[in-house]
Amino acid sequence: MLRVNLLPWRQRHCHRRYGFWRRWLFIGVASETALLLLWGWLLQQHEQRLAWRLSTLSAYQVALQAQVAKVNTLKLAYQQAEQLNQQNRQRFQRSLHYIQLLANVAQTMPDGLWATRLSLHNAELSLGGRGASYQDILALSAALPEDGTVSPVQLREVKQLASADLQFSLSARLSGQEEAS
Repeated sequence: MLRVNLLPWRQRHCHRRYGFWRRWLFIGVASETALLLLWGWLLQQHEQRLAWRLSTLSAYQVALQAQVAKVNTLKLAYQQAEQLNQQNRQRFQRSLHYIQLLANVAQTMPDGLWATRLSLHNAELSLGGRGASYQDILALSAALPEDGTVSPVQLREVKQLASADLQFSLSARLSGQEEAS
């Protein structure tokens, strides 16, 4: 069927309306595309910032782990030094106790006696020597425990030597000393 346009101005008006709507449609699609591109670019920038922050935090984490490892190493070294210090302190106390014991033996030893053997083993004192009389040996065995460094002294043996001297052996435990290993 043939189409007859009775009003030419209607056709121009229709073309203008179609043009108007086509422009708005194009502007809408173009603006949505521009917004999507802008949004993608912003997301990419945000992702790059997050990746940079993640790498920075990872570097900090590695540095902190290294610091923790150093602290743990120093802590272990400190504990070992403390143990060594404690052992040295114990040795010093034992040595001081032994020195006090030797001073006590030297002060209480009567003039007529000579020490020929003195040994300390596992807090056990063993003293051997020579003397001229039984009274000096008994005086030594009675005088040693008076200052409290040794427990009661046991007179192990007394022998008469050919030179008319007496050979004696005493033993006692150090007081305040536990068994040493």
